[in-house]
Amino acid sequence: MSERFKSWATSIIGILIMIASGAFIYFDKITAWESLPLFLLGWVFLTAKDTLLEGITLGLFKIQKQ
Repeated sequence: MSERFKSWATSIIGILIMIASGAFIYFDKITAWESLPLFLLGWVFLTAKDTLLEGITLGLFKIQKQ
């Protein structure tokens, strides 16, 4: 599982989605129950490999391994 967090692109996207979910709750834009799917989507991106982005964008987004 720890190797999943090394995928920097999806981890950044996941963290941003989770922060947005918390900000929406803080500013009373949505309730805690409504933010749960958004938080879970952030968790999926946080733990996913970068190849998920290749699949979502049909191969347009490729990350070069160093």
